[in-house]
Amino acid sequence: LMKCAQNNPHHCYNAGKHTIAAMKALERDSDLTEKEFELLRLSLLFHDMGKSECRSTDDNVTDHFHGHAKVSEEIAVRLMKRLKFDNASIKTVSVLVLYHDAKPELKGPSVRRLMNRMGAELFRLLFFTGFKLMRTQLPAYSEDRDPHRNGLQGTACHRWLYS
Repeated sequence: LMKCAQNNPHHCYNAGKHTIAAMKALERDSDLTEKEFELLRLSLLFHDMGKSECRSTDDNVTDHFHGHAKVSEEIAVRLMKRLKFDNASIKTVSVLVLYHDAKPELKGPSVRRLMNRMGAELFRLLFFTGFKLMRTQLPAYSEDRDPHRNGLQGTACHRWLYS
């Protein structure tokens, strides 16, 4: 990961430094159990592991990582099985890694579709870490996608996530 450059407008770090920054940005929160915190840290560790395998560069010398979430998920499952994690933990980390890059429109139908695919509890965990991840990519980019700045605040989804 430390050797995987991310030459694109959405990242200011290589994949390894971004992963470290994301893990540092995750803080213990009263809304998280110790187990949830542990699984979120694992999902952050694994979330971009597939990037070097999926990296392509276009004519404008911009890097793209199409399919990296699926490859990262496969790596996470393989390593967690080898390390003898329980099936529930593997499933949680697997889903969080697979959907870590999901960016639905912050409107009811798009959010509900993603929540239905993932399950409400995993969606809550993804949402909890999602904006921390973006803040470790490129600060100006993340502010544009923060739900508090883009109309999600006050909606039923926001109330459910933060109540």
